[in-house]
Amino acid sequence: MNKAYFLAPILAILAFGGFYWNFRSGYEEREVAKQAAIRAEKEESLKVEAEARRKAIEEAVALQEQRKKERAEKEAAEQAAKEARQLALDERDKAYSAMQQSERRLEQLKKELATVQADIAAIKTVHETATAEEDFLKTYVEKVRTNQRALEGVISKILPGGLTAPAPAGS
Repeated sequence: MNKAYFLAPILAILAFGGFYWNFRSGYEEREVAKQAAIRAEKEESLKVEAEARRKAIEEAVALQEQRKKERAEKEAAEQAAKEARQLALDERDKAYSAMQQSERRLEQLKKELATVQADIAAIKTVHETATAEEDFLKTYVEKVRTNQRALEGVISKILPGGLTAPAPAGS
């Protein structure tokens, strides 16, 4: 029995030694492989993070450029709209000024027209009066000549030798 007490622990130690030796012989390689895998994983994650950071920076720069471009386009559009509005206001003011000037000219021409029409009416009245007077004088002269001939005929009947015309009183 004495041997059994020594044999069981020695067998257990040998079994443990076998397991230990098997564990120890692959342990360092496994630990190195684990460390290499962890290191490779960290390096890969750092590469992925660096790539993601680089892409994020590129996207941020692209977005910044796009916003800058949009802002410039918006400012250009606003400036063009502002200039167009100012041009429209200037044109409106110019048209209003021309309209006011035309209205003043129209009023002036209306006054001149009224004056000219009054002058024309006065001239027509004077013309009608002159025409009537001329007609009257023509008929009067005809009547006077007719009357003079009749009187000369009467005088020639009364005085056979004729009569010389008396001298006018004012001479």
